[in-house]
Amino acid sequence: MAAHESTIVGATVPAPDASNPAAPAKPTATRRTMTRIHVFNALFWVAMFTNHTTQMLLVNDKEDWHSIRWRATMNVLAFFLCMPLGHVIARTLHMRLSRRVLAIGGAAVPISFVYAAIGAYVWQVVLKNPPMPYSVLVGLIVQSQYNLTLFLMWAAFCSVILYAAQLQARERTLWQAQVLAREAELKMLRYQINPHFLFNTLNAVSALIVTGQALAADAMINKLARFFRNALSRESTAKVTLTEELRVQLEYLNIELTRFPERLSWSTQIEAGLENALVPHLILQPLVENAIKHGVARTSAPVTIDITAARRAGELLVRIANEGVRLKPDPQAAAGEGVGLANVARRLENFYGAAAGLSAAQRDGRFTVDLRLPLELTL
Repeated sequence: MAAHESTIVGATVPAPDASNPAAPAKPTATRRTMTRIHVFNALFWVAMFTNHTTQMLLVNDKEDWHSIRWRATMNVLAFFLCMPLGHVIARTLHMRLSRRVLAIGGAAVPISFVYAAIGAYVWQVVLKNPPMPYSVLVGLIVQSQYNLTLFLMWAAFCSVILYAAQLQARERTLWQAQVLAREAELKMLRYQINPHFLFNTLNAVSALIVTGQALAADAMINKLARFFRNALSRESTAKVTLTEELRVQLEYLNIELTRFPERLSWSTQIEAGLENALVPHLILQPLVENAIKHGVARTSAPVTIDITAARRAGELLVRIANEGVRLKPDPQAAAGEGVGLANVARRLENFYGAAAGLSAAQRDGRFTVDLRLPLELTL
């Protein structure tokens, strides 16, 4: 039987994380919108009261606490008068701009008149200020116009804030959809374990049973079960240490060794300090499978699969090469290799973007694949 060399020590695969408890239900969109409106409403009128009172204290020596209390009362009244205006804004968020402006303006007109009437009463009756040099009706009209401008300004600020919140919600929804799509793609890519591998393995088990090698068949079934348990026990977005990833691949090679006991051998050479480097789970599996399918299975000569890892300029470089075999190019085999390489390249892109890459080269029948990814070390 062929010899195998390895500088990797096995590691125990940790148990999957316990499922998280269900998250509490989030408030509805309408409730969140009204909460934002009420918070803005309160902050707006507090700012108006503070600004007006500060101005009066600076320019009016006769400003007293009685006037300040009534000014506070009028601002509290304005807060409550803006609440129905806020409901109108919330209900028209999804309407066309022209219809929103008409609805908000129509609601602001009576609110402005009511506020002007109460303000005139407080000014003349409660605070006992002298009457204005024009009639009460003219005073109400002038004050209503000022109030209308103020409430429309309030509505404009409120609408801008809600629109910004809508944009953030849409961006968050889009981001969540992209994350879900990315996770789904990663799962699809990870679960593309070649069915030929399982078919050939079961075929080999059947042959062992037929030839009376029950113990060998049982050992192969256990290896297969252990490989799939380790391969499918992690989330598609999980990263594992290089040691654990290589351990899973060595289990895979041990299964294939049953099919090719005289032709298959392998070696692993990992630079010191890279045992805890993080890599995407099963990122090497399609490459090792390609080396078996298009290297070992296509020749009767011994083939050695070399897996090496080194660091360079803050990056982790992993190479998989099949040595000792010279094969003529096979278009069908090249197509199969392309699927596996595309799978790995796509997963690297999903995990790291442009920071990772894959390159492949074939020379004199020898095939080499190099992975380049950011170096991440776990404690």
